[in-house]
Amino acid sequence: IKVNIAAPLMPQGKLSDMTRWFYAPLWKQASLPEHETSHVEEAVNTCWLVFADADGFSSRLVKTLAREGRDLVSVLPGAEFARVGPHVYTVNPRQRDDYDALLKDLRAQERIPKKIVHMWSAARTDERAQAGGELFERAQEMGCYSLLLLVQSLAELNFRDDLQLIVVSGNAQEVNGAELLCPERATILAACKVIPQEYPHITCRSVDLDLPATGSAEEHELLDQLRAEVSGKSGDAAAAYRGRRRWVENFQPLLMEGVTSLSRLKQGGVYLITGGLGRKGLLLAGYLARTVQAKIILTGRRAFPGRDEWETWLASHDERDEVSGQIRRLREMEETGAEIVLARADVANRQQMQGVIERASERFGQLNGVIHAAVESNGVLRAIEETETAHCAQQFRAKAYGLFVLAEVLRGRQLDFCVLMSSLSSVLGGLGFYAVAAANTFMDAFASEQNRKREIPWASIAWDGWSLRDGDDEAATDPLDNGITAAEGCEVFARLMSHRLLTPVVVSTGDLSARIAQWVGLESIREKREAEPSAARAGYARPALPNPYVAPANEIEIAIAEIWQALLGIEQVGVQDNLFELGGDSLLVIQIVSRIREVLQVEVPLRAIFETPTIADLAASINISLRTMHDETEKIAETLNLVEQLSDEELLVLLSEQ
Repeated sequence: IKVNIAAPLMPQGKLSDMTRWFYAPLWKQASLPEHETSHVEEAVNTCWLVFADADGFSSRLVKTLAREGRDLVSVLPGAEFARVGPHVYTVNPRQRDDYDALLKDLRAQERIPKKIVHMWSAARTDERAQAGGELFERAQEMGCYSLLLLVQSLAELNFRDDLQLIVVSGNAQEVNGAELLCPERATILAACKVIPQEYPHITCRSVDLDLPATGSAEEHELLDQLRAEVSGKSGDAAAAYRGRRRWVENFQPLLMEGVTSLSRLKQGGVYLITGGLGRKGLLLAGYLARTVQAKIILTGRRAFPGRDEWETWLASHDERDEVSGQIRRLREMEETGAEIVLARADVANRQQMQGVIERASERFGQLNGVIHAAVESNGVLRAIEETETAHCAQQFRAKAYGLFVLAEVLRGRQLDFCVLMSSLSSVLGGLGFYAVAAANTFMDAFASEQNRKREIPWASIAWDGWSLRDGDDEAATDPLDNGITAAEGCEVFARLMSHRLLTPVVVSTGDLSARIAQWVGLESIREKREAEPSAARAGYARPALPNPYVAPANEIEIAIAEIWQALLGIEQVGVQDNLFELGGDSLLVIQIVSRIREVLQVEVPLRAIFETPTIADLAASINISLRTMHDETEKIAETLNLVEQLSDEELLVLLSEQ
């Protein structure tokens, strides 16, 4: 069974007409959100958390909201967790324990968060002179990492009630082309997509601001607009305020009917491909070799056999060996008349990349274009609960710090293009894609900012998933596979090279608006959460499967079977039936996990269902979790019982020894 959680499903399948695969972001004016039910009618013992600064725009919003009589709690960035007032806390943005302590303290006061407004990424962007690695890292601490740790704490401490998370940023989005961009903050836009996909009880919205002068009439008006935004009810996943207007994000189709004679590619041109020995890098190198007999520099971090070792390597390794396949591909390119140079270099290392550029210039002269295809492929897919900031940093090495290096070493050079190989995860998110989507979203934003600075045209291409067969360029033959084949990938690249380069360009083999509605709007999940479980789908007979039906044998198996039956619309599901053989998919896994949390009050990792997709295995895993929880509860009860039996003097002695 092939289960690809990297590629969000397409409701209407792959479009045969490639002309309909191309899109670009388009912002449209929109009205303020509808007024939500008065806070007086909200559930008792709920509060709003506002992650704000001590003295700035966000603190002024807190005062505006407080005048409405809401139960507000401000969370300020600080050195450590502390309760500095009845409604004010500090936490260290990078310390997970601080978020735990905050939520535990609120629970002890029976102040369960109903809404969280995260504004740590909304400060003014007057510090662009510090752009680069230092500013990027600080932006992650206050944004992407902070949201990651916050959501992990909410899950760990079983905050399962419906929750609205509104993430307010400053200049992370290019809306009108006139704002000062801060692409380092764009990573939080991806977080807003992935969080509700993995935790359907959390509704997430992104609101981007371009702050006017402090104390100005425009700032007072923006405060009123933002108050209405966070207090109102909106189905807009991404909104932005520029001047007096509110904008919402859409995507418009681009007309790219075919390859024209105006290609940016030059016959015998010189092209650098970072990550050039990866599958996509080699594929595009092969295209450049066949079509324009290019001079191609391929960089990679790993050592590669020298040319004098190729024959020996091929003779001593299996045909399926990865390096052997790369050697054969390189030879095929050279047979077309192309010149290939291999350079070992880390794209995030300025000294190494500067050396690559200088040697290429000495050998070939003018560099004509760059394709940035370097990726971090180890441990890519991780559920939020399994993701650490170090995993994000891994993804950021090539796709963020590598871009800072590229921009620096290319400064002053006249190139025809610099193309960044981004992915559709920046638009759709995806299960397990918190770090990957964040890195790709930054690439898109970085390219937009670079286009404002220099003459080199930068373009970030948000590619749909690719379907490549091992060892050759042939198309995958699976008719159910909706990915981009090797031949289609080359054709898409050719079309982009012969039209005006926009950024970002989104390449989706299925209808993008339908996919956004499904994966970002989560329409089907929202509908099912509002409906009775038994009414989710009509009941159908169990399909013919290779294994016989085995009835559930205990309460947990029965509960899981009922959830699967309701969501799949199948009358009878056995404990040994494979979810994906029954027609399950990534979107259904989200619903199953959400329903199990509600019914059994236990956390189930998303990865567990993909790795062991049967009721029997899932029930066994849940049993272990419940036993562990029970044992921990008993230990706590025993400890409390012992403490109650101690005299005051014995208790003081015990505490002094701790």
